[in-house]
Amino acid sequence: MTPPPSAADRRSTIRRVAAALTLVFVVLCVAPSSSARQVRGLGTETTAANVTLQVIVTGSNGGVSVTGTGVAQVEPDLPDPCDVNWTRDNGRSCIYSVPEGTDVTLQRLGSGNLVRWSVYECAGTGPCTVKMDANRTVVATFTPTRLALVVEGGDSGMVRSPEANLSCSGNGNCATSVPAFAEVTFNATPVAGFEKWSGACQEAGTAPTCTLVLSGDDVVGAKFKNDPDEPDIIPPRQQAELRVVVEGGGKVVSSRSRLNQQIDCSPNCKAKFEQGERPTLTAQGERFLEWRGGAPYCTTNPTCRYPAFGITSIRAVWAPAPAPAPAPQPRPPDPTTTTTTTNPPPTVPPPRAGACTAKLLNVAFLRQARPRSLQLRVSIACRANATMRLLRGKSAVVTRSYSLPQGRSSLRLGLPRGLKGGWYVIAARFVPVGGKAVVIRRPFHFKP
Repeated sequence: MTPPPSAADRRSTIRRVAAALTLVFVVLCVAPSSSARQVRGLGTETTAANVTLQVIVTGSNGGVSVTGTGVAQVEPDLPDPCDVNWTRDNGRSCIYSVPEGTDVTLQRLGSGNLVRWSVYECAGTGPCTVKMDANRTVVATFTPTRLALVVEGGDSGMVRSPEANLSCSGNGNCATSVPAFAEVTFNATPVAGFEKWSGACQEAGTAPTCTLVLSGDDVVGAKFKNDPDEPDIIPPRQQAELRVVVEGGGKVVSSRSRLNQQIDCSPNCKAKFEQGERPTLTAQGERFLEWRGGAPYCTTNPTCRYPAFGITSIRAVWAPAPAPAPAPQPRPPDPTTTTTTTNPPPTVPPPRAGACTAKLLNVAFLRQARPRSLQLRVSIACRANATMRLLRGKSAVVTRSYSLPQGRSSLRLGLPRGLKGGWYVIAARFVPVGGKAVVIRRPFHFKP
């Protein structure tokens, strides 16, 4: 027969039952309160959407810290830092989840020499603050950087780079350190036995020479015809998203990436490019001013080419369209005259047939003459006396007489100082010797 439980056992059982009841009470009471806090008004409370920050670190002895309200590191697993040991050796990016609209600050870590941040918000090498209004990619490039060369060339293939002081033959892997964003050239020999490039030199295709601007931890593959194996590009190349912000109404297009993506939009657009690519950007439209955040590759030239890891966000800026010209205001009437019209006066019909004909051929304003003058070219079929008057309304501003021979003559009519701009009439009166007078009137618009 089982003995009855002791007093101590009974007390222990009571404590366990009480603890269980307390847990049930918390689940039933606290959890509904938490759910209730999510319900507001007529609907369910919505939280801010999260966006993704991709951070890539290239070079040597470098790392990046990422701080900001609500920032959560997704890759690598905490507490591993975001440094070249992760992004370079694993061929993977550091990924962060960030509440949309949050300001995130990136700071360099380690003893390496930071060359640049890849976003237009951060021109120097100090702390970099980025507003996470969308998914963003930031590359932190440290120098020097690692350059690897993988050759599949049997016994005869050879690849050399004089700038990198690198020479690799046969089935070999070679590596060296070079300054970040340096330009290096690779030459494959023998030319007849070379098949193709891969990795960072993929765009060079089957040409025996490849010129490359190093984007950071680049791997170049070279394959010769006598070797069946393909070069192993390890670590695999990463992808970086370029974001273009257009200011001023223009449009930006880019070359198509290895991932078959392309910039072709306005005002905001994005496309992914692969490590080692050198995309081309073109700003279309009049009044283009400059690129911001793209130096030294993209500055004021509408078309530029840059290393994919060097720029992951850039601004294209156009000058604003000029304001429309104001409508012309009516000129106030001249207080010295009685006329109020600004339209040119009508011309007088030509002289009657059979008379001594006269013509006013041309009127020119001699601005540089002293005094300023009108040059009148006239033609008359007989000798005559002529009177030239410059009229404003019915008032004569200038009057001068001439004695003219038959044929063409050039006359000057001096103008008074302070003559106002506007419409005038040149009244030319020709009186032939022994004949009837001929009067010609010609409107003239004077601009001081």
